[in-house]
Amino acid sequence: MSPAFDLPQIYIIGFSGRPVVADSGAIAKALRGELEKMKSPGVQLLAISPLVNETDLVFADEVIGQGIPLVILLPQPVDQLAANFPGAAGIEFSRVLVQATRVEMLSPTPLGTALHLGQKLVDKADMLLALGDAAESGETGEIISYATNRGRAVICLQETAQGVERRAYQPGEGGARPVVGLDELQKALGEPPPAPQIPGDLVRYFEQCDAQATGTAPQVRRYVVNIVLANAVASMAGAVSSSFTHSAEIGTFLTVMKFGCIFLGLGIFAMLRHRQSQNLWLKLRLKAEVCRSAIATWNSRQIIEPLSIDEMPELRELIQALHYYRATQPGRVEISLEAFKADYGIRRLADQYHYFHRQAESASRISAKLTPFYWFLSASALLTSGASLVFQSIYHQHNTFGTWTNFIFNFIPIVAPALASWILAWEAIEAVSRKKFRFAEMERLMRGAMVDLVHSHSWDAVHDVVKRAEKLLLNEVLEWYSFVKYK
Repeated sequence: MSPAFDLPQIYIIGFSGRPVVADSGAIAKALRGELEKMKSPGVQLLAISPLVNETDLVFADEVIGQGIPLVILLPQPVDQLAANFPGAAGIEFSRVLVQATRVEMLSPTPLGTALHLGQKLVDKADMLLALGDAAESGETGEIISYATNRGRAVICLQETAQGVERRAYQPGEGGARPVVGLDELQKALGEPPPAPQIPGDLVRYFEQCDAQATGTAPQVRRYVVNIVLANAVASMAGAVSSSFTHSAEIGTFLTVMKFGCIFLGLGIFAMLRHRQSQNLWLKLRLKAEVCRSAIATWNSRQIIEPLSIDEMPELRELIQALHYYRATQPGRVEISLEAFKADYGIRRLADQYHYFHRQAESASRISAKLTPFYWFLSASALLTSGASLVFQSIYHQHNTFGTWTNFIFNFIPIVAPALASWILAWEAIEAVSRKKFRFAEMERLMRGAMVDLVHSHSWDAVHDVVKRAEKLLLNEVLEWYSFVKYK
């Protein structure tokens, strides 16, 4: 790409501090050194930091002093936060707000959600610069663990008797509770509570949509595969007719077979278009997945809506029904945050993780069987076509070929590409290649969502994780639905 069209290389630094430090001068010097190390030619730095205590103020001063753009995240209104900065610190607080590149007000959060603020900051940043204690306990340790599990590098500065010590973490390393394996994640979430009471009408509607979508989807794929197969058989009939000597009756039979297969393919295509079963299947699947999402998040204190009526007007009836069922559910029991995390993590995320794992393995097995066969047929067609061209140039006439040479040099070059095309169409219709890589990616994303869930300790943080996960899961269906919606 031309340099004129290249975007600048941006490196975003997030900062998480402690309310109190013993020697702010030593901390400022250490922060200054770290910022200097991060500068490199061609890289634009951007710093993101809260501004709720004096260590945040020290970091902001160093960033502004080095000419690095600064984004301030405020969890509370300015007049409330100003009470944290008495005397000269208050003047400095006002100056930093004026000199910051941008000041963002976060949505109100419950008291004691500094961890949620730190997680928001990590989500925006490329790396985390933190101030911690020797044990890296409490919220700072949780934020470090969250950052490394989210794939961020972390530099933690610690005050000790000997001065300020530096400790670096790479993605996936320590912190307070590094949780990686699925079994370990499930243990960390704990035992899920009893399944919530879902309105019977909603459950029946979901089961019917799910069953019909599951039953219709293979029929749609079968129709399309049969269209390709009918055309492949027509090509084979034509190849047999032109490659071998035969009686008039056999010639007539082969011609009728060829035209019959062509018309059969056209008939299947017309029937598929008339029934619009592809659209029907995807509409049913989309409705089933919206219901599944609502059922999985039924215990949430906040309604999780991955799709709105404005985004999908065709789902208006279903979304309105979900609102009604939630509003009129009798005897709804509130559950604790930890119970909801266990319920959602085990019953939704772990279940989807195992589903995508099975699908990815299945796609890999199918690909391992079909791909070599495709390459064998394609190579056979190329080799026999090349050999036929050489032999014909030597003998200068076609009728010197015997039955077997006609089979090799005439029949195989026609039939092999037809069969290879059928295999390729089968792989494309079943989306084998996409499933193999996309489902493996979804498996990784579900595990990542479980990690985020384990390290979320407020309802706001949990709701963010749940909404992201539900969006990811529904996007799988929406991609296909948007593809055929306007056909």
